[in-house]
Amino acid sequence: MSYTPTTDFIGLARAVTGGVQKGEIPGLDLIVNILSRCGLFNITIAATQPVANQSTTMWFQPATPSYSSEGALFLWNGSAYVAATPSLFKTYLAAIT
Repeated sequence: MSYTPTTDFIGLARAVTGGVQKGEIPGLDLIVNILSRCGLFNITIAATQPVANQSTTMWFQPATPSYSSEGALFLWNGSAYVAATPSLFKTYLAAIT
C-alpha cells in the first residue's frame, strides 16, 4: 500500500494516564507529502519492516486488526526501526536533507 495524500491522513496519539489522547499537528500531512514527493524519503505502509533503503524510509505499521486505520510510525536509528520520537524525527530529517 502506498501513501495517498488525498485519502491518507497522519494523526498523533499521545499516551496519557488511563489511555490515549488524540493529538494533531496542522499541516503534518502536507509536510510529509512534500518531503516524500521531493524524494527525501520513502514511505512504506506494511505489516513487516522494509529491508531496503532503511535509512531513508519511514515505516507505518498498521494495527492488526484495524478498524480505523490505526498504526505506528517507525524510523531507522542506524541499526533498527524504533518508534518515532520528536528527537529521532529531528535527527532523521537532519540526516536526509
